[in-house]
Order: sequence, then structure tokens, then C-alpha cells
Amino acid sequence: MMKYIKIAVVEDNDGDAKTLTDLLTGYERKTDNVKLSVKRFTNAVDFLEKYQPYDIVFMDIEMPMMSGMKACYKLREIDKNIVIIFVTNMEQFAVEGYLVSAFDFVVKPVAEYSFRLKMDRALDYISRFTGKSLAIKTPEGMRQIALQAIKYVDIMNYKLTYHTLDGDIEITTMKLQDVEPMLLGAGFFRCSRSLIVNMKYVKYVSETDMDLAGEILPISRRRKKDFMDALAEYFAGGGGNA
Repeated sequence: MMKYIKIAVVEDNDGDAKTLTDLLTGYERKTDNVKLSVKRFTNAVDFLEKYQPYDIVFMDIEMPMMSGMKACYKLREIDKNIVIIFVTNMEQFAVEGYLVSAFDFVVKPVAEYSFRLKMDRALDYISRFTGKSLAIKTPEGMRQIALQAIKYVDIMNYKLTYHTLDGDIEITTMKLQDVEPMLLGAGFFRCSRSLIVNMKYVKYVSETDMDLAGEILPISRRRKKDFMDALAEYFAGGGGNA
């Protein structure tokens, strides 16, 4: 089953950032059933201001404006689940890293073999804690989809669509109420009669709609309060278990 992993690289040095992204590209190429989505930030302030859920963050410790360590204290206030891997040339930061539940450290210059071992460990950890999947019957046969890869599910004109990180999957033989029991309790919420969303991808909420991974989706006024309560509980619990 394909694993979809969202990664942030927070690194002010262009050369070091390129080294990390090249290593991630090489890791994806050499690893079966892994698809990496990588976004680079040049400073921690920008990363926090534009934050959306990631599975892994590679955080440089020494940066202008805000240090990586300080940024991770703030990050843990909004995401208790993300895997933090510090990037540094000073190993003495390891002790403080435990205070923000850092998963690992990468010491510059980064060696490919060591990097691969750390990625293997991180993906194994993510799989054990976020590895739930959903079996979907399509015209081509059964298909397994990781719950974390589903952004939202909607139904229009009797056509149910799973909107995933890897594209849309249309089903004409199911109703939204058939899908709901499989998703609720796993970080999803039904926002209207025709829409169930993965709260992991909610970036902000306005009076009548939300930004979900860059798409603007409506919220039923009748369900708005329950949705906001569920969203607050989801993030307070560290991002759920989806």
C-alpha cells in the first residue's frame, strides 16, 4: 500500500536545503510504495505562520529571526503528533531536543546511509501510529487507501468521490452514510449532508466555509458549532490518530 508522507524542510541555507531535498528525492526513488511531498521554508517564522499538518519536519536549529528549537516549542502547542528531526552541526542540543519530543537528529554534513536509516525509522513510526487504511470497491476492483491520504469525501448527483492526495476516486454504488462509520472517530467530520472532511488538512475556518488543503469548502450552519468543537478537540489531542 502506498504511503503518503508530507515533509517540511525548514532551513535558511540554500545549499543545506538542497542537500536534504536531494536526499529525500533519492530516498523516495529507492523506496517502494512511498510518495513524499516536500515543502521548503527559509525560516521558522514563515513555517509557523503558514503551518498546515505535516508528518515530518526537518528543522535547522541555527536560523535568524527564530531558532529551530524555539520554533519547535511553539510547534508542539499546535501539533503534538508531527515527527521532529533536528538538523544541526552541534550535538549538544540533543538533551534540549527531548523537551520537545524530538524524534531524531541529523548532523551536518548529512551522510546518505545514516539519513536513510533515520527515514526508515521515522516512516516505521508513522506507519505504526498513522497506518490506518480504507478498502474501497471501485469498478476496477478493491483498492486500499491510507486514511491520511483522504482529504475529503463528497457526493454530488448520486456520485460519491474520494478526494485524495493522489487524485479523485469516483464511486457510484455508495452513499455518504455508508462511508461515515468508517471515517468518523479517525479524524474526520461530516460538515454537511454531502461532505465529510479530514480535519488534518483544515487550514482555517470562516463563518460559512473552510480552507482545506487549499480548497474552499462549505460548512453547514447547523453543524458549524459541532465542527468547531470537534476541530478544537482534534488539535488539542495532538492531531488525532488518522
